[in-house]
Amino acid sequence: DTVFNVIAILIGILPILFKLLTAGPRSIAKLENLFNLTSSLPMGGRIFSFAVGMISPYTGPIRARFIKVSKTEAVLEMTEWWWLRNPFKSIHACALA
Repeated sequence: DTVFNVIAILIGILPILFKLLTAGPRSIAKLENLFNLTSSLPMGGRIFSFAVGMISPYTGPIRARFIKVSKTEAVLEMTEWWWLRNPFKSIHACALA
């Protein structure tokens, strides 16, 4: 029961902490450093992706996983879900934003 409470608190604090750590000048460099730090931890890449998904309104629902973050690019991996497709049978632009 205590473990569940600790996990719930961490999930609640994670987006706030993430936003504070990446705000302000040089935010891209901070984001890259945070990705490099978390990806070196067990499940760190998933935690980073979850935190971004909690903050970004369109990234959360697609459940994308960050593979690489740098100053010039971000590489994500996502599973194709039917609800991400638009009427033209292509992936919706909001899912890729």
